[in-house]
Amino acid sequence: MKKFKCFLLAVTIFLSNLAQGVEIKGNIEIPDAVFIYEAIFYDDYQLMVTLEKDSTLTAPELATHFFSNLIRLGYDCGNSNLVCGGKDTLSMLHLNLNLATSASWFAKHLHDVGCFQHETCCDLEYDQDNEVACIEGTEGTSYKGTSWTQRCSMFFASCTGENIAAGNYAASATICQWLNSPGHRSNMCSSSFNSLGTGVYLGSKNYRYYWVQNFGGSSGQGRLRPGAIFDGAAIGLSSTASGVIVSSPTSKAKNVIVEINGTPFGMDLKMGTGSRGAYTANVSISLCDRYRFHAEFEDSVKETIPSTGYYIYRNNKEECDISEEYPYPDEDFFADDDQEEKDVEIFDDIDDHDESPDISLVLPDFDPGEKADAEQEETQDDGSVFNDFYKEEEESSSGCSCNIVPF
Repeated sequence: MKKFKCFLLAVTIFLSNLAQGVEIKGNIEIPDAVFIYEAIFYDDYQLMVTLEKDSTLTAPELATHFFSNLIRLGYDCGNSNLVCGGKDTLSMLHLNLNLATSASWFAKHLHDVGCFQHETCCDLEYDQDNEVACIEGTEGTSYKGTSWTQRCSMFFASCTGENIAAGNYAASATICQWLNSPGHRSNMCSSSFNSLGTGVYLGSKNYRYYWVQNFGGSSGQGRLRPGAIFDGAAIGLSSTASGVIVSSPTSKAKNVIVEINGTPFGMDLKMGTGSRGAYTANVSISLCDRYRFHAEFEDSVKETIPSTGYYIYRNNKEECDISEEYPYPDEDFFADDDQEEKDVEIFDDIDDHDESPDISLVLPDFDPGEKADAEQEETQDDGSVFNDFYKEEEESSSGCSCNIVPF
């Protein structure tokens, strides 16, 4: 009788969680979008997902993901000694929204509490709204709370590596800050990682700007990786640039565009090849504009990222009031029908990339300042303080020797 009661209790909890929309199975890759409310199939699992606008990635978070993949393509911040080993075969990192939610929460937590470590600065619990929160009375700037792997698991994510940084405003500068530190560089160049979630909080306290990378081993689907709008000066573009990553081993990209508020703009190959490379374009965009990326491949496959909805151009999640689910009708920008002359000009075929299979970035001179302590590779919570070329104080730290855990 006792076993039967336990069974009934377990069934009741399962049905209650399902009714509340709580994710039962961890490590499920969820498409990145403004809004999703649809059945999503992964193998034999069906998951109803409701994604509110505040769960979507901000412009700095998307930029961090884009530059993380540039690193794996060979971007070196102006120092050829920092190029990732195996750069020609490293997988391009998929977005895992659970990892991203964990990273985003942690970036804001570090800013708000004023601490800098991989453990949370408090003990964590689920509050009455089933959200991750600090247990009252445990919060402190030097308090060693919940571990980084345990924190990730509370967001239904499996973190196998983590980098944190503070002090820089731009994603490209933060990426170079990490690249110049052996422990962080090891994480970003690791062949063990296939997915990534990024978190950024741009605030006004302490180091002001906080950045988090949470790496995972699971992979996703599709030929496109998250695109971004970012400051392009670091890679020889205008101050406002767009970029998207193509990873298509079976067929090269033929046309790639960025769509901003329903208007398409052609993109050119900047680094890598048409089957594994970065496409960029100079663009003009305003706060709260919506954008997404499209690619057409030589085997006639067409893909869009995000696959549902749009990215929203904003630095912080609360900046934009989103009132429409799908503000612009879906349109096949690669249709074979007769097009107006202006569209033909936009989608002229990109030059044959076979003649130039590897395109290098033209980088400005960059002085990374004093390198982070090499001992970060040995010690999880060792952060170094130094000045970058913005003359701002900054810190960085990584999962280091603790960056690999059993799957």
